[in-house]
Amino acid sequence: MSQAIDDLAGACVAAVRAAVGVEPDFTPETLPLVDHYASLAGGASEPVLALTAPMVGAYFGEVVRRHVAEAAWYLPDDDHARWRLELAECVLRFNPVGVAREALTGALAPGWGAHFETRPGDVPSLEAALRNAGPVTEDDYFRLSVRVEVLELAHATLLGAMEARDERGPFGRPDYAAIFER
Repeated sequence: MSQAIDDLAGACVAAVRAAVGVEPDFTPETLPLVDHYASLAGGASEPVLALTAPMVGAYFGEVVRRHVAEAAWYLPDDDHARWRLELAECVLRFNPVGVAREALTGALAPGWGAHFETRPGDVPSLEAALRNAGPVTEDDYFRLSVRVEVLELAHATLLGAMEARDERGPFGRPDYAAIFER
């Protein structure tokens, strides 16, 4: 983990502890605490959002990296919109800071990469799995605690599709660059 991610995630832990009185411990079970913090910080001005989204995103990304799937941060520069968390076992990436912006604002964050990206050939099976999971309310869509559940489903679906093709990871930065940065 980079020092930037460590510092930002630590700042999120401190902010949540100060706001709600409980310290999140980087487990998926503590994401509702961070969701509550996001609801308290929601509607903030852009300068405040520019400070809170990176720390909430770093925390969310670390929860995913530690508990959902082996993943690596891609931090090409200080432009938080370009950051990505790239899973190793299957081709799936997203920007945790973009996810955090959506959680904090309750709205889509175009240009922030909050959506899950995979190879084009895997999109139909992923879309089918998500449809079969059933609808979520608009409010729930933006909650980190729901996003992590959707990510777990996407991860399992992609691993199943890879197994059916007798394909194995790991996938790393060169693979992601070849797939998404042509």
